[in-house]
Amino acid sequence: MLDLKCALRITIFPNGLQDHLKKGENMETLSFQQLPLVVKIAMWVVFNNAWWSIEEFVIDRHGLWKYMPYYRVAEACVWDLAVGLIIAVAIWRVSRRSSTHPA
Repeated sequence: MLDLKCALRITIFPNGLQDHLKKGENMETLSFQQLPLVVKIAMWVVFNNAWWSIEEFVIDRHGLWKYMPYYRVAEACVWDLAVGLIIAVAIWRVSRRSSTHPA
């Protein structure tokens, strides 16, 4: 049997920092507009990957593309551009929203 109890006592943080992290008194939630640009770009990539997965696993494989005008199977098309722009506009609007007026 593998005994890992000693691993629970080892830490990479100094003792003073551990006490500060345990308290959690200074933790605040951030609004989306306070996040760095790289996080917003990562959100755009995540939602585009979700679209590409839906496109690959649902639309292409089940033949739903027959009912979508201007759709191109396994190629970039107007639908990809539209979804990318919709996601970008949604992220831009959420990042511009005032934190005093929540949705």
